[in-house]
Amino acid sequence: AVQLVARALKAQFRITDPVYRLGGDEFLVLIEGATAAEMAPRLDALDAALKGQRLPGAAHPVDLVVAWGLADFTSVAELTAAFDRADRAMYA
Repeated sequence: AVQLVARALKAQFRITDPVYRLGGDEFLVLIEGATAAEMAPRLDALDAALKGQRLPGAAHPVDLVVAWGLADFTSVAELTAAFDRADRAMYA
């Protein structure tokens, strides 16, 4: 499931938007020049792309669901605070 999510993330973003696996099932995508509002439709498309996945050992297709949070930032100095805001948004 984690590999399917990673592939779907890479497919939804530009090659210049790095996708990081933070550990377990957590990922971070850094997108330069876009706002959180602009990214919401891409993440909706990600959710749609993860429906009906075939997982090893599963008898039937599975709808994978991603809990995601978004936060804007304008400089590297703001990255930590943006990460915290996105994390809180994900849990909301």
